[in-house]
Amino acid sequence: MRMELQQILAIIGALGVISSFVYAAVQLRRSTRALRAQTYLQLTTQFADLWYNLGTNAELCGLILRGNDDFESLDRVEKARFRFALMSYFRRFENAYFLHKIGILKDLDWPGIADDINNLFAAPGARAAWPFIRFRSSAEFQGYVQTILDRHAAAESHVDGTGSSRATAEAGQ
Repeated sequence: MRMELQQILAIIGALGVISSFVYAAVQLRRSTRALRAQTYLQLTTQFADLWYNLGTNAELCGLILRGNDDFESLDRVEKARFRFALMSYFRRFENAYFLHKIGILKDLDWPGIADDINNLFAAPGARAAWPFIRFRSSAEFQGYVQTILDRHAAAESHVDGTGSSRATAEAGQ
């Protein structure tokens, strides 16, 4: 009889431990989802603030447009301001890249941000300014950006049968 009571108590104790693990797993899942939601909200708020600032600050917007068109046409102070603005953008992009790499930002959320990075480097001014600011980013993010730069360089060097660049040929269509 005493042995049966000890076995019953052991089973009850084991069930208690298992239920504690289940409870902890549920709480961890909820906490992880809350962390992801909060991180996503912060990230989207940062990008929204960035774009809002560009949309409402005519001077900054003009500088970015001119710098993206022709970085070398900017004077010394404008070049510095353009680089500082790009560094601010790239920090946000690098943060998003990192969050994606560690799984906080899901694969479904990444393509829109990746498109923004790609579109930024479609501008010749951003590509011209990158060598001045790239070392402010992690080596891994620099490598990611380099693949984008290589893709843009390959697209620009693609030549159609007439000898003119594909971009020039498409612009004429």
